Amino acid sequence: AIVFSTLGAFLVAVAAFVRFTKRFTFSNRDDYFAARSSQSATSVMMNFFASGIGGWTFYAVPEVATYAGSLGLAGYALSVIVPLVILDFVTPYMRKNLPTGVTLQDFVLARYGFEMSIALATVTLFMMFISLVAELTAVGGAVQLITGADTLPTVLGVSLVTAIYSAIGGLPVSLMTDNVQGLAILTLVVILCISIYVYTPVSSAQIIASGSADVTGGGAICFVTLIIAVTSASMFSAGNWQRVWSAGSNRNQTIGIFGANILQITVLCLMGVLGFIAVTKYGDELYVPEYMAFAAAFFLINELPFGLRVLFVILMVSMVASTAD
Repeated sequence: AIVFSTLGAFLVAVAAFVRFTKRFTFSNRDDYFAARSSQSATSVMMNFFASGIGGWTFYAVPEVATYAGSLGLAGYALSVIVPLVILDFVTPYMRKNLPTGVTLQDFVLARYGFEMSIALATVTLFMMFISLVAELTAVGGAVQLITGADTLPTVLGVSLVTAIYSAIGGLPVSLMTDNVQGLAILTLVVILCISIYVYTPVSSAQIIASGSADVTGGGAICFVTLIIAVTSASMFSAGNWQRVWSAGSNRNQTIGIFGANILQITVLCLMGVLGFIAVTKYGDELYVPEYMAFAAAFFLINELPFGLRVLFVILMVSMVASTAD
C-alpha cells in the first residue's frame, strides 16, 4: 500500500504537469526527447542529484564503509563528483558544435561516424540495463527486508509507473519528477539518518575505538578503484548526457552541477556513517555466520519505530523511480 500510494502521488504530479504546463507541447519531438534549453540552475541541480542518488546508495555506501573505512567512503563520495565535473567541462563544446543534439550518441555519430556510434550504443545499453536491474532489485529487496512483502509487486509497480509517465511526457516529465523526487530524497535521508543516530546508542568515541573509520591500505585501494570504476560507468549514462542539452545555458549547467555535487556528498557521507555505526554496534554479526554487510543500513533501520520505517519505504521508491525514469 505504501509503495503504490507513493507511485500514485507521482502519477498525479505528472498528470497535473502535463495538463497545466505551457512550456512544452509534448507532441513536439524536440520537446519530448530533449526539453531543450528549458531547465534552470535549480532544476539542473535537482535532476543530477535525484538521478545520481539511487536505491543502491543504501546498500553499497554503508557496506563499503564497513570494510574500507573513511577512505572507502571518500572514494564513493568523489566517484559521483568526478563524472559531473567532466560533463560540465565538455558541455560548452558539445552544445556549441551540436546544438540540436539529444544525448552523447548524437555527438559521437556526428564526430566519429556510424561504427563508433554503434559501439557506444552497445556499451550504453548494457550499462543502462545493468543499472536498471540493480535499482529494481534494490527497491524490491529493501521493501522485503523492512516489511516482509514479496518483491515482485514492488518491482512491477515501480517499473510500470515509471514507464507510463515517461512514455506520456518524455524527458520534460522525467525532469519534473526528478525535482519532486530529489526534494523528497534529500528531506527523508536527513530525517532517517538523524533518527538512526538518535535511536542507536553509539558514540563517536565508540566508533573510533572500533576502528571502523580507520584509514587503511585496503581503504586506499578501494578509494582509487571506486573513482575509476564509478566514473567509467557513469560516463555511459544516457540520462546524464541528455541533461547537457536540457539546461537553459552553460551557466545553469555549471551552477546546477556544483549544487548537485554538494548535495550528493552530503547524502553519501550521512549514509557512510551508518556503516561505521553498524560495525560498532553489531560487529561480527555483519559477517558471521553469513556475509550481511551489504544490509548494514537495514540492521539499523529495522530498529526504528514503524512510522520511520514507512518513511524509508517511501524514500526507496523515490530513489529508484528517479533513476529508472
